[in-house]
Amino acid sequence: MMNMRLSPFVLLALLVYSLTWSPASGQDEIIVRGSSRIDVAIANLGGPAGAGVARDLGNLLRDSGYITLKAPGPGVYVVTGGSDGRTVDGILTGPQGQSLFRQRYQDTRMQSNVARLADDIIEAVVGVPGINASQIVFVGRLGGRKELFRCAPDGSGLVQLTRDRSISVSPSISPNGEWVAYTSYASGYPDIYTIGIEGQGRRRIVNAPGTNGGAAISPDGNRIACTMSFSGNKELYIVGRGGGRGRPLTRTRASESSPTWSPNGSEIIYCSDQSGRPQLYRISASGGQGRLLPLGQAYCTEPSWSPDGQRLAFTARSGGMSVMLHDFRSGRTQRLRSGEDPSWAPDSRHVAYAANGSLYILNVDSGSSRRVPVNVAGISEPTWSR
Repeated sequence: MMNMRLSPFVLLALLVYSLTWSPASGQDEIIVRGSSRIDVAIANLGGPAGAGVARDLGNLLRDSGYITLKAPGPGVYVVTGGSDGRTVDGILTGPQGQSLFRQRYQDTRMQSNVARLADDIIEAVVGVPGINASQIVFVGRLGGRKELFRCAPDGSGLVQLTRDRSISVSPSISPNGEWVAYTSYASGYPDIYTIGIEGQGRRRIVNAPGTNGGAAISPDGNRIACTMSFSGNKELYIVGRGGGRGRPLTRTRASESSPTWSPNGSEIIYCSDQSGRPQLYRISASGGQGRLLPLGQAYCTEPSWSPDGQRLAFTARSGGMSVMLHDFRSGRTQRLRSGEDPSWAPDSRHVAYAANGSLYILNVDSGSSRRVPVNVAGISEPTWSR
């Protein structure tokens, strides 16, 4: 694929933000409104499947929150190409008529081809990763048990990953999207397992005495932060991809849980009750003293560090469970929605979360939220691939 460059106009547009107020659940919640959208035209998609690809591609681009669909004209990016029903050809031309990329997509699933084309267009014109070809893994209830499932952000391609016939929780997807770490009670005790993204090759990697769980895979895919209690209370440990007892990260009299890695893998934010109530702390991945994050909430858990490193999503108890947003640059903490278990998308703009047993995706810049249509009950703990 050809190099993709962000125009100065687009770069300036993406730096513009404003704050507005909107009522939710009887409280004031702050919604961060996003920048101007970019004009893109879908024109001349030929071949027997071209019309269907144009329709599905338009929906994905419009739902991204970055793009407005327009007719071809001055200052508009133009998509051309076509599809024979098995592959998709995509060509993107810039506002000055310059060729930005020409690519053929040949996945066995047509939905995947359209999603990858949409992501490439978004990255070319906006300069951020698209999310349409990514995957969300989540916990769902099946026959009274909890198993892991995955789907695309639009709910398509639903696959059941685990069949442990037990309790499978706390999934974390590897950076390359090829495997998942999770906690299972399949042995009768909570241990950490890994499994392939298609549900293959399940393997137990941490089975120390006591409780083992809450695995979070590092950005390089070589380390796993997790909780183990064999020392007497729940501490954070760092283990290799192959497991073992690993290296202790914390040494407190409290219970630690829910680690999330910084994008460069140098730090971890986690939950601890060392102050007498669940709060979030920040610590070097090499160890040391955890530092309390001043979030202004009495109960904080389930942190998720954005891929761009600038924001933190987490769950707080505030008249019910709420998805919160903390901006590291401004130090400001905002309530986004009722719900829990937030997880960032690759673009650092969308967050998956669970509410009332359903899966939702929230655009944190526009404030819009949509339910992901998947036929699974009791959904919780979504995690998004990078």
